[in-house]
Amino acid sequence: MAKKKHRLRNLHKIKIYHNRWLIWAIAYVVIFATAMIGYLKVSDINFETQQIADTQFQPWHSYKNTYLGFSQRYPADWWLEVQDQSSIVFVPSGSDQGVTVRVVKPSAETAIRKTLKISNESRTLLDNNPAAKLTNDLGDSHFETVILSIHNHRLYVLRGSQSLVQKLLLTFNFE
Repeated sequence: MAKKKHRLRNLHKIKIYHNRWLIWAIAYVVIFATAMIGYLKVSDINFETQQIADTQFQPWHSYKNTYLGFSQRYPADWWLEVQDQSSIVFVPSGSDQGVTVRVVKPSAETAIRKTLKISNESRTLLDNNPAAKLTNDLGDSHFETVILSIHNHRLYVLRGSQSLVQKLLLTFNFE
């Protein structure tokens, strides 16, 4: 038993490698090189992100409609067109097409679906609320995205091009 204690106390004195400093130097170089490569990769990503932000940043406006029960952020160069009490269109500047947001009774979903030529249907979320994402075939290789979501006994219908709907989908909030 005494021999084992003696061995454990002197364990740090055992020389495994005569060139221990070389192994530590290589380990430090590998760690340093890995850290530098990681830093450079992150710096490149931040630089690219900054360039994108500088060229594509636009201030956004907020729209809130308590009667219809939603709020929406949209780019500052877009304008709004109120079609009636239940329908608003968000239109980008220089375009005649936009994203229409309509609020109707949930029973209207069947009628809306009948008017569409649905080529694809999937599930998505609208402000963390389950929604159906439909692709409507308009003909001549033109498609429209339609989002249907029921919230507080109302059917919310968003219609427009895929890119425009996707842009506004991220900032849509139920009130």
